[in-house]
Amino acid sequence: LKDYRRFLVVPSPSDGASARPSFDLAGFLEGQPPHNVSFLEAMCLTQQFDDFITRRMYSPGEPELVFFDQSIDAKLNRSRLKMKKVETPFLQNAKAHKILKKMKAIEPNEEKLTEFNFDRFLNPYVYKSWPDSFDPSLFSNPRPIPKMISAEFDRQ
Repeated sequence: LKDYRRFLVVPSPSDGASARPSFDLAGFLEGQPPHNVSFLEAMCLTQQFDDFITRRMYSPGEPELVFFDQSIDAKLNRSRLKMKKVETPFLQNAKAHKILKKMKAIEPNEEKLTEFNFDRFLNPYVYKSWPDSFDPSLFSNPRPIPKMISAEFDRQ
C-alpha cells in the first residue's frame, strides 16, 4: 500500500459539483506485482478498505490516518535509494501516542467450553433450506455488552 495515495482521485472544480472523490482501483492494481494482485483486489473490494478510502478523502487529518501515512513515509525514508526524505513529525510527537486509541479485544466466553463438541466442525451439518421458524428452546441469553463497547455507542 506504500503508493496508494497516488491513486486517490480528487475532482477539480472544473469537474462540477456532482464529481466525487474516488480511488483508481484499476490503476492501483496495474502497478502491483502479479502475485499480489488477486489478494489486493479482494482486499480493495472490502467494506473496511472502502471506509478507509472514504475517511482518507473526507477527513485526512484524523490521527489514525496521519499515523498510517507517516508510517509509510518513515519506512520509505529508511531506503538507501530515496534521496529526499519526507518529514514525519506526527511519529516523533509524544502527543501522538496520547491521541491514538488503544483497543482491547473482547474476552471470549469460555463458559461450557469443555463440553463443546469440536467434531461438528470436521463434519458440519448443512441445512437444505432456511428454516421457516426457529426453535426458541435452542436460544440462550446473550452475554452482556462490555462497558468498552457500550461506552462507544454512548459516545456516538
